[in-house]
Amino acid sequence: RQLERRYPNVPWDREVFHTAIYACRRGKEDPDKVWQSALYLMQQMQRKHRIKLTSKTYAAVLEVFTGTGKIPIVRSIVRQWRSSRGASRTGREGSKDEYEDRIYAAALNACAKVGDYCQATEFLQEMSTEPNLRHCTALLRAFATAGRDQLVSLALDSMTRKNETPILLEVPGCQDPLYLPRIDPDLVALNIVISTAVKAGRYDDARHLFDRIKRGDFVDPTSCNDITAKLLSPDHRFGSIPPNNVTYAHAIQVCQRSDQPDLNRVNLLLELAKDDRVEPTNFMFGSAIWTAQRCGNLDRCLELYEEMEMAGCPPNDVTMNGILSALCDSGDRARALAMFDHIKSQRFQITAVTFKRLVALIESDKNSSTGEKKEYLMHILNRMDENERQAKIGSSVFSTLMYLHGSTGDLDEALNISNRIVGYMDAPCLRALLYSYATCPENRWFEAVELLHTSDIIEGSPGPGLIDQIALSHVLLACSKADKFDEGLSLLQLYGIPTNKLPASAPSLSVVAMNALIASSGRCGCPDISLALLNEMHSRFGIRPDSRSYRSAVVACNQAQHRRNCRFCDGRDYSDDEAAVSGLEWWEICLALLLRMKEEGLTPDVQTYSSVISACEAAGQWQRALSVLQTIIDEDKSGEKSLSLNLYCWNAAISACEKGGAWVEALDLYERMLEAESFMPNIVTMNSLLESLDNNGQREHAQSKYDEGLKLGIISPWKWTKNIDGEPIQALDLHRFSAAMTRAAIRNILDGWLDETNSMGGGLTADLVIITGKGLNSVSTPVLQEITREVLLEYGIEPQLDKTNSGRMIVGIGDLLECFGKKSWR
Repeated sequence: RQLERRYPNVPWDREVFHTAIYACRRGKEDPDKVWQSALYLMQQMQRKHRIKLTSKTYAAVLEVFTGTGKIPIVRSIVRQWRSSRGASRTGREGSKDEYEDRIYAAALNACAKVGDYCQATEFLQEMSTEPNLRHCTALLRAFATAGRDQLVSLALDSMTRKNETPILLEVPGCQDPLYLPRIDPDLVALNIVISTAVKAGRYDDARHLFDRIKRGDFVDPTSCNDITAKLLSPDHRFGSIPPNNVTYAHAIQVCQRSDQPDLNRVNLLLELAKDDRVEPTNFMFGSAIWTAQRCGNLDRCLELYEEMEMAGCPPNDVTMNGILSALCDSGDRARALAMFDHIKSQRFQITAVTFKRLVALIESDKNSSTGEKKEYLMHILNRMDENERQAKIGSSVFSTLMYLHGSTGDLDEALNISNRIVGYMDAPCLRALLYSYATCPENRWFEAVELLHTSDIIEGSPGPGLIDQIALSHVLLACSKADKFDEGLSLLQLYGIPTNKLPASAPSLSVVAMNALIASSGRCGCPDISLALLNEMHSRFGIRPDSRSYRSAVVACNQAQHRRNCRFCDGRDYSDDEAAVSGLEWWEICLALLLRMKEEGLTPDVQTYSSVISACEAAGQWQRALSVLQTIIDEDKSGEKSLSLNLYCWNAAISACEKGGAWVEALDLYERMLEAESFMPNIVTMNSLLESLDNNGQREHAQSKYDEGLKLGIISPWKWTKNIDGEPIQALDLHRFSAAMTRAAIRNILDGWLDETNSMGGGLTADLVIITGKGLNSVSTPVLQEITREVLLEYGIEPQLDKTNSGRMIVGIGDLLECFGKKSWR
């Protein structure tokens, strides 16, 4: 352009333009600018200078396009060249052209660059002359780039057939089969075939081809004339292609990547390389070291490293990572960390795979505490360079450290670790950080939610706009722990992905998170949502509910049934607004869930059974409660399941009998409890039992069972406290007693004091202090105070309310002595 501006009237000839096009071919700037310049020059020749384009021109331009991959433009130029020379599109009748070899070689190399083997096949079929080795090698490279390893092998077989019978190659996507001439491949072509077989995992084929090279089955046409090539046999290897270090590197790599790594063959190949005077490379040693690593031979890894140094071959990242991986696999933490320090001191890079092995070694060390593991990982983190602190490389170090801090509830330290990541977090790091939020003792769920809302762009997420489901599970746990089930439910609706819509390798929602959300909904008084979540686990998310899922739902329904029996609870009226689902009562849903569990092959635990019994008790369904209890007893006796009934099951059953007026069954259950060896009745048991007896007019039975409870140590009514002067006194503590037990307790004490055989007034020396409580949970007047007053009046005693403590009643010593003296009650 400068020459044109300076000499506008000079007619440039064809050679000037050819020189300029050749200069474009050697250009190292922007590739698009290079081919555009060459195309511009070709157009200027025609349009401005009226210079006829020759085959040399087309060849020069096409050679510029070799590395661009611009196949449509290449195809257009080839067609323009064919049209200019009057050749047929498909036949081989056109006049011969000395530049045809170069033109098609450049076009085929452009196809090889992008793996367009269909266009490469079409170019070969268009050629008027027989393709040579250069063209066939480009075709092999096109097959290899496209990953068509079978076509590579078939093309090589067609080229190296032993007879002259042509082999037609069927190429997918091409209408006509391809004919390849019989031609001896050179080392470049053979290396392409071996490399393609290795990448495709066809290690036996690659090894077989390498053995053929060693035997001399292939002849290099550039070193032997036609006559020598035809007469050459494996027994006369003069002129055969000698393997070079690239060939040996590929062969050793085959042994490394084989399903059963062949270390013996690698050792043999290294010896053969010495015999052939092939200078070893770090690629050869690297593959050999990794083969020894896969075989678990640490000693051989270290020997190869020493041989590498003795051969003057500088180690690289691959070899150092192989040695460190071998040390990690050996379980020697101390030596592995020492090698890690050596590698970092030499400024080598550690790969993501090696970091995973090193972290796994530290995690599996049973002799190290959690604190020591944190120290080892922090040491590794402090020595990682900026590139290694990217999540795509050092993710295992960051995520494991955050998980360790999360396991001890140290969220702030986990946040400090996350701040050292260079660039964005990936999915494992996000999971670890959100796990720390889930285990944090503080309620910082809102921070976890905010972090989750920005996590759809991380590496490893299921897809654009999609959230990693394990990360979502941790946030659901954090929200459930804080009883923010509504927030968790919104997140589930926004980001929950059904299993059938997830990529094959993507993890699904955690059953633990769903269980926590079910439990949280129940605790917050929304059992209908708990049931909906239980059903959606399988129908929507493809997660099979476990026994804990059902237990959480049963507990939620049990709590709902108890709330329905209360007029007011936590300031809300549950009598009308919490109707059960589908017209059923909550206790019926509990029984239905228990049956569904068993149908799905799940074993209910004791807590599930006790919740079902409790729901039946709250609804007054004592027959149902006894039936469930008997089911547990029968299963324990049969030995089919080991459930070990707990106290809550018995107490709930007795309470159900009390509400249903079944005092005989309640008494029977109590007697069976006494026969059990694993536990004893407690004050809750006695309260329910005595209420059942007292409500059904069984006063003598109630008094008898109370006296029995005293002897067995189940009931301890006396409590040490202080009077108004600060002096220690014993008081009758009734604030945990039911109305029936309060009556029995006062009668037991007064009857003991007023016993006819006791001439000293029962040893009375001070006022009787009775702790009734202030009746804060009573609807109107304190219930226990009224009952206490009522019983004492039976004995002619008028108690007084303690002026300093409204939860106490006092019977003066004088009133007691007067009552003892009269004994008028008999």
